[in-house]
Amino acid sequence: MTHKYGTNIPRARELLCEIADEIEATSPLCSRDIRRICDNLMTRKQSGRRAPNTRSPVTQKVIDGVTKMLTETDLSQEQIAAHFNIDGGRVAEIHRASRK
Repeated sequence: MTHKYGTNIPRARELLCEIADEIEATSPLCSRDIRRICDNLMTRKQSGRRAPNTRSPVTQKVIDGVTKMLTETDLSQEQIAAHFNIDGGRVAEIHRASRK
């Protein structure tokens, strides 16, 4: 028999909080401990960005410029991306959207 290993931490946290609610009146210390576990051990802390954002935001002005360069020049998408300091994938997205 095969087992699937997986977790559903949000659902487990929800169920444990319901149990904590149910035992609050009769066992407040246990209820508090359950909530502490849910809050401190069953949540993922936000991680910060690993590297600073070095690309320019894609504004309508950038989209218009990229579209114009795609239609009027023979530059590659990477060269156009470098010109606007955006990711090459963004140029591809703009190109796909302009063909619709």
